[in-house]
Amino acid sequence: MKSIISICFATTLSYLSAQGLCSTTEFNGSGTYYAASGTPSCSFEASVIDDHYAAMNAAQFNNADYCGTCLEITGQVGTTIVQIIDECATCPANNIDMSPIAFTEAVGDLMIGTGAISWKQVSCPWTTNLKLNTFSSSPWYCSVVIENHVNDLSAVQLFANGIWNSLTRTNYNSWTNNGFSLNGESSYDFRVTDCYGQTINITGVDLGGAQQIYQAMENFIPCSNLGINPKNQQGFLLKETNEHWAITAENGIKSVQLLDQTGKILMDGMSQSDEIVLSKNNIASGVYFIQVQSENGQLARFKVLR
Repeated sequence: MKSIISICFATTLSYLSAQGLCSTTEFNGSGTYYAASGTPSCSFEASVIDDHYAAMNAAQFNNADYCGTCLEITGQVGTTIVQIIDECATCPANNIDMSPIAFTEAVGDLMIGTGAISWKQVSCPWTTNLKLNTFSSSPWYCSVVIENHVNDLSAVQLFANGIWNSLTRTNYNSWTNNGFSLNGESSYDFRVTDCYGQTINITGVDLGGAQQIYQAMENFIPCSNLGINPKNQQGFLLKETNEHWAITAENGIKSVQLLDQTGKILMDGMSQSDEIVLSKNNIASGVYFIQVQSENGQLARFKVLR
């Protein structure tokens, strides 16, 4: 059964097992464990840290470059995924200091203390959106922390004085406006770029007053879904013509929403079909986000251009 809706929507969230653009570089070292306490080296808020955390050795921490990055670690008993939140100043190169639960999943019983591991960088398994923490900023000085990013970051920019300006990453993982001045505006726009060139904008950020957390409308596409036609993903299929988008779902489509870049819902509809055809008529040129829920509760999100 097919439904026709005169607006645009689309699909995705389930991840394919294909390699996509993910790094295949592996490092071999030793794994240890520790119990995190206080503010980590990467300055993350406690609310974005789960029990699968880790500290990168000092040689590879490299001015916070690994902060927020996820690693897939394999040891003698299994494989686990951790997020780098700390620096291990005493760890030799290629070694990772893990949370107790991650250590037991990869290496074994805590009584072992240390064990051989291999690790590689992967996309984080988050299904929540990227966040910007105003940290220690003011209208005249930017010092923000980007949290909850799926992929490693390559750049953060701030729009001021009529242009996009590149921020500098500190060794405690804040991004600052070294090299240019802010003029005390009431709010600023930010652009965050990951290591694969994807960008996410966060607009209207107030750098004055108390520390605040701003949530973006999306997160980066995982590396496993890049370079393999992201319109065709497990459980969903999006086909496009000049006139419409056609979406099919293996488990049926329950609801669809169309949002603009500010997060405003432009259309909210229900469906009881396996396929929806969405007309592009009366849709202005621009970037939109489509959210889909299947009949079995699976959520999907896709960025589309008109």
